[in-house]
Amino acid sequence: NPLYPFLIFDSIDWEGPITKPEDLRKREGFFPEESSEITKIRKGLKIFAGKAWRRPVSDSEIDRYLAIFQSERERGIEFRTAYKAALTGVLASKNFTYLVEGTPGESRAELSDLELASRLSYFLWSSMPDVELMDLAVAEKLKNPEILRGQFDRMIADPKFARFTDSFPHQWLQLEKVGMFPPDEKLYPDYDQWLEQSMVLETKETFAEVFRQNLPIAEFLNSDWTMLNPRLAHHYELPIPPKAGFQRVSLKPEDNRGGILTHGSILSLTSDGTRHRPVHRGIWVSEAIFGKVPPPPPANVDAIEPN
Repeated sequence: NPLYPFLIFDSIDWEGPITKPEDLRKREGFFPEESSEITKIRKGLKIFAGKAWRRPVSDSEIDRYLAIFQSERERGIEFRTAYKAALTGVLASKNFTYLVEGTPGESRAELSDLELASRLSYFLWSSMPDVELMDLAVAEKLKNPEILRGQFDRMIADPKFARFTDSFPHQWLQLEKVGMFPPDEKLYPDYDQWLEQSMVLETKETFAEVFRQNLPIAEFLNSDWTMLNPRLAHHYELPIPPKAGFQRVSLKPEDNRGGILTHGSILSLTSDGTRHRPVHRGIWVSEAIFGKVPPPPPANVDAIEPN
């Protein structure tokens, strides 16, 4: 009997690359032909860097990456591999990894249109700006209030906005801690992974419903509804919804399930699996609801040893 579970693969099959028309369009201009002149190679690098860095790129910035390509070719490396080395250099730049803001030697109080485009896109879509957003930023029209409002409405109507309603409550409410202290199996034999995932999804779906319906922010704390699937309704001992999946369910006052403070996800992440932890729960409420981080304990107070 092994000490740890293990898995033996007999064989693995895969197929690809599977390229769709939209994928091919995204790569247009990236890879010049092997017989291309140096100007076309520079142009390909410039297009790629502009996409990766989310802004127009100058010729002087491309020079260092063109030098990588030329150095690889002089060593006898084949064209495509040498070109990929230059592309790798572009992706190793801080301009790709970070949202670079500000101008060296210049003091300014506002974001540029390009910086605003990246902030907006990564906040709402968790991805780079699309063509329309970039074109407006390059034309310096994005900070126009009417255009900015129109782009915001367009972006929250896009399917990519689901990334926001998934990631924002996850970070805000510290939902990554759910399951860190799973309930004792002997005390709670009905607890399983599907229930744990359902509890997290209830909170995320509630956030999405408040956002979609533009409900008052107080609905997060006191509401006469919640988002349930059959598994979670069974756990809460509430009437089972007629359909599978999450749906909005009305609550009675005696149900005591309105608002995120009563969600199984929040209650579980502020407990230790066998009992509630009032101090930890109070810290969570202070940080997540009131936005105030409690001060650290005095330096001369020893930590309580875990039992």
